[in-house]
Amino acid sequence: MVLKLGVLLAGIAASGPLQAADGGPPELRLTWDAPDTCPSATEVEAQFDRLLGGAGRVPSEKRVEATATVRQAIRGSWTLRLDTTVDNAIGHRDLEGDSCWAVAAAAALVLALTIDPNAAARASLTPPPVSPPAPSLPAAPAPVAALPAAPSEAKPLRPFFRAFGGVVVALLPKPGAVFGISAGVRRGWIDGELSALSSLETKAYAGGRPGAGGYFRVMAFGARACGRATAISSPIAVRFCGGGEIERLTARGFGVELPGAGGATVLAGLAAADASLRLASWVEMAVELAGTVRPYHPAFVLTGVGEVFAVPPASAVVALGLNLTF
Repeated sequence: MVLKLGVLLAGIAASGPLQAADGGPPELRLTWDAPDTCPSATEVEAQFDRLLGGAGRVPSEKRVEATATVRQAIRGSWTLRLDTTVDNAIGHRDLEGDSCWAVAAAAALVLALTIDPNAAARASLTPPPVSPPAPSLPAAPAPVAALPAAPSEAKPLRPFFRAFGGVVVALLPKPGAVFGISAGVRRGWIDGELSALSSLETKAYAGGRPGAGGYFRVMAFGARACGRATAISSPIAVRFCGGGEIERLTARGFGVELPGAGGATVLAGLAAADASLRLASWVEMAVELAGTVRPYHPAFVLTGVGEVFAVPPASAVVALGLNLTF
């Protein structure tokens, strides 16, 4: 890794500062926010210029204004948020790598591609000039291209956690408040997660016994897989999910001398859709609509009270949640 970083630094430094060949405004105006251990804005601009052909090339008429923010993630990798404006067209990319140098090099490539789509070929086919390495670094055995291949949309395996609250409709005698948590892993476009949900008690009266009835609540444990329907780099994400859950409904009677109690365990299929808004690189606010269907929908007949409630074949949950991705 030390060797690769040394060669990368040498290639960037040898390229020289970014200048507009025709004396006009520069092709790239870069606002760079990164830790001191990362390459500087000047080094990134020099790499951008090398990818476009160097000082002797004919300058493009395109102009790019870019803002790059580099941070180290909790799990040790590095992320770079890149916002660009090219001839009044606004763009956004999220890049990730195992070092600050890697995401800086990837950002230089993305910026060069906005000017010239052939920049990627030069990155992979033409090695940069290599200066003598610093005394503390070993000599490079051979010139190596300074930039990796174009960054992929695929992401590494990332754990996430979700806390949510909302309203369940039709699963209990009346709409009731629910809250829950879920945890899972995300890889690119696909998520897999496990969840747990619980409701507050709702009250229902028996039809034939004035003043008597039951208190009902539900707990559910589910598993599902989700597919993302929007670009990974987009701050707004839409997902569609499918899976199943185990529901445990319980009831306890009231209004009679010796009220009974009961419970039922039900299997249900689940389908859901949610939309989330990224508030930070690791925080999202999400709203979700989930529906469940069940082939078994028992009736609750409580001792001393009678039949109070029959579980319907379908129900829904509307929830608002906070998603944390690590």
